[in-house]
Amino acid sequence: MSDDLISRKAVIEIIRDIGEMLKIPCGNGGWGDSDADNSGANSIRDNFAEKVIDFLSAVPTAYDVDKVVERLEEKIKALGGPSSTDEAQDVAVKEIMWCTDVVKGGGVDE
Repeated sequence: MSDDLISRKAVIEIIRDIGEMLKIPCGNGGWGDSDADNSGANSIRDNFAEKVIDFLSAVPTAYDVDKVVERLEEKIKALGGPSSTDEAQDVAVKEIMWCTDVVKGGGVDE
């Protein structure tokens, strides 16, 4: 199993899309919940999808972005901020600020 981070929102959207694709054909040849004979199956499908979504929503995140940013900002302050008189600390602060921007952006180039 991989330790890759994925978007919970994206997975939930995929589950909803799959639920729509799996709608049981109605008696009139279309798709949907209008046929009384299929309402039980559609209800089971919808309930299953919602249970999976509820489960995914309850899974803890791999890390809390706000807490990571908070810790990085604490380190910046401890080093004297971006206007530090020590050149080495100033470079470190700038690097940490860059890391903070990456974390806030989710590491994704948009």
